[in-house]
Amino acid sequence: MRAKTLEQVLADVRERASSARRLHDQRTATIIDEIADDVARASEDFTTWISEDDAILKSSHARKWFIKQFSYWATIHCAEKRNGKRFYRSLVVPQRANLSAAQEAGRRAARERAS
Repeated sequence: MRAKTLEQVLADVRERASSARRLHDQRTATIIDEIADDVARASEDFTTWISEDDAILKSSHARKWFIKQFSYWATIHCAEKRNGKRFYRSLVVPQRANLSAAQEAGRRAARERAS
């Protein structure tokens, strides 16, 4: 038996919260929802899927590079095909360096050290 995906687990937990509400157990439903919300926020990069076109824009890699990675990422459930198009979990897509943010952080650190 294959393990459930995180998305399936979150959906099941949210259904339990709904069941608790139907049984007028608001306190339990609220606690379950809060835990599910925390897990969903903490795992956003894992549960967010982006198209190959968006992945190319987000990273500094070309389509050819993503195609080479696809097979391996698919085996670890981080890439899939939908209607003939490739999609990737956000967490496996390298992000292009934000040089201006890095430079500003360096300036800020230098100012803090100087004062």
